[in-house]
Parts: sequence; C-alpha cells; structure tokens
Amino acid sequence: MGAGAAIGAIATGVSVAIGLITAAITAVNSYLDVIETEQTALTQKIRDVGSTWSRSDRDLSDGSVSDGDGSDWRVNR
Repeated sequence: MGAGAAIGAIATGVSVAIGLITAAITAVNSYLDVIETEQTALTQKIRDVGSTWSRSDRDLSDGSVSDGDGSDWRVNR
C-alpha cells in the first residue's frame, strides 16, 4: 500500500467520521428541541391552572381502610 492510498483511506475515514458526528449532533439537537417544546407546554398548562383546582364530584373524604361502610379498601384476589 502506497502513501497515496493510505492518505485516501484516512481522508475517507475522516469524512465518514465527520458525517456520523454531524448526524449525531443533529439528532441530539432535534431531541432537545422536542424536550424544550414539551417543557414549555407543560409550564403553560401549570400556569393555566392558576391558584384554584377543580373539585371532584365524588366524595373523597372517606379514605378509611375498614370502618365497615362500602368504601372499605380491600385486596382484590
């Protein structure tokens, strides 16, 4: 193998490596853009809730385990 062939092989390897690195950086940037968009949307949803939360139409005051009424907690088997 001559010096010219070695230089050509090195140049090819370097260009492939640069292409792979560029593709990886582009993919990471795209992924981070998606994360930023989702975080912004979640932050806006939190702001939209404000200081009041909607109340459930169910009676959630009885969280007892075994006081004998119909809402006792039990393991399903």
